[in-house]
Amino acid sequence: MHGTGVDARSQADAYKHMLSSAAGSGRTPRENQRTKITSEYIFGVEGFWVVAPSRHGAHNWESIGYRTADRSIQALAATMKRYSHLPQVILGHDVLTGHSMGGHGAIVAAGFRSDEAVCVAALSSWIRKEEYGEANLFFGFDAGNSYVDPDLKRVLSMAMGEGHVDHLISNMRGLDAYIRVGGKDGITHPWYSRRLHRLLLSEGVSSTYEEVPEQAHWWWDTLKANDGGVVNDESMRKYYSHCLRLSLTRQKDESEREMLLRRHREGMERRSRYDEHFSSSDDMKANTEDHKTDLWKYADRQCTSNFTLTVIYPPAHKKKCGVQVLQQIISNSRSIVHVRCDMTDNQDDHIVDWSRECVLTTSNVKRLRLWLSTGFAYGLPLDKITIHGVSVSDMMTAASEALNEKESVFIDICWHERDDKRERSVAERGAYLCRSSLHPLYEKTLQTYGPVRQVQSRPLLIVYGTPQDPQLRAILRDLAVYLSNSFLTSHHSTVQVVSDLKFKSSNYFSSITTENERNYDSNDLGVKGERKRRNTIDYNENDQESKQLMNMIFIGGPAVNKVMRKMVQRSLEPSSESSTSNHHSDKAQETDSLVGYLPDVTFGHRSSVTQKKLDTRFCVSSHCFSNSDSAAIFTFPIASVPGVDSLIDGEEVHQDMRQSESIMSSALAYCIHAVSMEGYLHMSRLAWPTVPPMVRAPFANYIPDFMVIDGSVWRKGMGGVVLAGFWSSSWRSSEIQTYINPSLSHTNSV
Repeated sequence: MHGTGVDARSQADAYKHMLSSAAGSGRTPRENQRTKITSEYIFGVEGFWVVAPSRHGAHNWESIGYRTADRSIQALAATMKRYSHLPQVILGHDVLTGHSMGGHGAIVAAGFRSDEAVCVAALSSWIRKEEYGEANLFFGFDAGNSYVDPDLKRVLSMAMGEGHVDHLISNMRGLDAYIRVGGKDGITHPWYSRRLHRLLLSEGVSSTYEEVPEQAHWWWDTLKANDGGVVNDESMRKYYSHCLRLSLTRQKDESEREMLLRRHREGMERRSRYDEHFSSSDDMKANTEDHKTDLWKYADRQCTSNFTLTVIYPPAHKKKCGVQVLQQIISNSRSIVHVRCDMTDNQDDHIVDWSRECVLTTSNVKRLRLWLSTGFAYGLPLDKITIHGVSVSDMMTAASEALNEKESVFIDICWHERDDKRERSVAERGAYLCRSSLHPLYEKTLQTYGPVRQVQSRPLLIVYGTPQDPQLRAILRDLAVYLSNSFLTSHHSTVQVVSDLKFKSSNYFSSITTENERNYDSNDLGVKGERKRRNTIDYNENDQESKQLMNMIFIGGPAVNKVMRKMVQRSLEPSSESSTSNHHSDKAQETDSLVGYLPDVTFGHRSSVTQKKLDTRFCVSSHCFSNSDSAAIFTFPIASVPGVDSLIDGEEVHQDMRQSESIMSSALAYCIHAVSMEGYLHMSRLAWPTVPPMVRAPFANYIPDFMVIDGSVWRKGMGGVVLAGFWSSSWRSSEIQTYINPSLSHTNSV
């Protein structure tokens, strides 16, 4: 991954070195080019594809930057399948490396997808953007320091926690890390690399630290001219060769495991049908134990010993050793899963004491997925997996569930959501088998987690309202266009802007889906070919071709935006307006319809169709706002549902919507709403770029799931925030996840 100001082509080109004979000739690379001597360079890394991703803007390889890098590997693999005569890309055995900002990106990727990598090399890197450079300090010189409460700083910091890679070091156990920096680096001081190396060692990660004397931030020549420099000299090439050996060993072990598992399942089928072929139960037991011994021989050693999974933002994390956090009790806060597998292993004959258990303890986990065909649970009976003192088999018995060993891919474990008003007993907090799949609309899923900036993680559309007031209409349109232009400037993302009238026009809805796009790839999928079961999420082999709903931004609440107005209608049956409107065709009603869920946001509305004055008041939970300078931004889930022509509020639920199977596609949206024209201008202040020319996308910095501000934001900065926080996993406000300005109470309005 490249650093700031470096393009992808230049980064890829840096992985080269000159042969010793050419390096000793005394010629410079430019002289070699003039004399047509180009074959003396060796390009690339032996045994690997070199993938150099890029995304314009100051993303720091976090959020949209990380997703771009992750997607680029899959895109290359898919592309090479068209050319079977060329070496293919083998996914899941990556070497993650980068320089400067790219070094930070390599650590980000390692924290999120350590199961799919063998090595990580951070070269001249930094750890947190907020601790690197004076321009990025968290409230270091901000005028709002004099007005911002510590509790608000907590919420704002949580919104940026996704990029705090020092919290994710435990996930990198099992990788081989290489930390390298120049001794005279004046851009990223060696202190950052030294600290990163110490953190890695403290978590049991195999880490090598090298501080190259007399070298600065970047260098081409380490010991001799054109020897590969910071990213590809002899030391780095030896490291890459070591990583290649690790990758080949892992591929071999995985192949052996798959073969053994297939043989085991086939054998179990034969035994169930032909029990008489076994002379005694002792023979069957001996055969089973032999199989377990073979499994252990090829087991992933990092997953059969103790390990810790740390998660801050669930959608970014892929599974580690077969463990994946799907929901948190407190959003965007650190969730921890400790796995202690108390097994003994004799390295000589691979004898395993299978009477021991794997014990899991968790913190801040609402829903946990255990993958049974990989990781620590591979080949382990469910009665040997204990979570907070209760075995998984006992949970299944309590839920009256039977596990089909042949078909089951994963199981989900749930915890009760924390009650703000009282502390639950130990029994009430206990884990239990989830009895239903995640509902894509009524619960946070990996597709709909905030904060606000995550709306830009997929293709999106901006819909602005068209009120009768021409001045207000112009402000809404201008804000929509400003956001679209800012996305183009910051990340080269093209975002279409339409009015609510055009959105409701004939057949327009069908154009807001995107083909061949999965939100977070395969994070929340089962295994290809599996049938739908109560405790799994189905994977349809045709999903890659299905239409996926785009993320959306709505400018204006229901008083001014006709699409948003449907979200606060009390009736969920098609209204007379929608059935007779010239802007919504019968064909659109008969096909897919857009629905949304806003359980804790309410709005004022017209008391009659003849009332001319708009009621733009709004409430977030119990806090209501009617002052002319109040404005809000908030996330909510949207979904594509066939045959439902209205959107959903927090009180009534359409019967067809109770079953998650009826929902075709879900996505994330946010709405900007204000009491007056001035309020929209106040909210635009938070969309201004930060640290030009390294422009971040609108609302990418420090904005949680929802935020309410007033006009003092121009003078006080974040001190003008009166309410901010994260929704719970059920899209409700929660006091423990919300900052409430002292000027507010549970009953008053502002």
